Amino acid sequence: MSNVDRFWARPSGEVLAALDSCTEGLTSSVAASRLKAFGRNALTDPKVRPWLRLLLSRFASPLVIILMVAALVSPLRQGDVLGRDHAGQRGTKCNRHNQIEGV
Repeated sequence: MSNVDRFWARPSGEVLAALDSCTEGLTSSVAASRLKAFGRNALTDPKVRPWLRLLLSRFASPLVIILMVAALVSPLRQGDVLGRDHAGQRGTKCNRHNQIEGV
């Protein structure tokens, strides 16, 4: 198809001549001969990937890996999810709240 490089920048008559076509389209006999020579103009079926490989491919991005590491490290830096500090004591915010509530 190198004879129609940059077809969008060429005059339509030149492109039609390079493709051995015309504005009325192909005749049935020419279409049949091209079908025989080049085959059907059809897309191939996509390959089916196993679900595990598809899942793991979602984590291939460096940004996703950075976000996952940050999500794992964040509780270690700021205390765990239950509001405890690194020494295992309840955080001061929780204690102040409990004293105000009378708990």
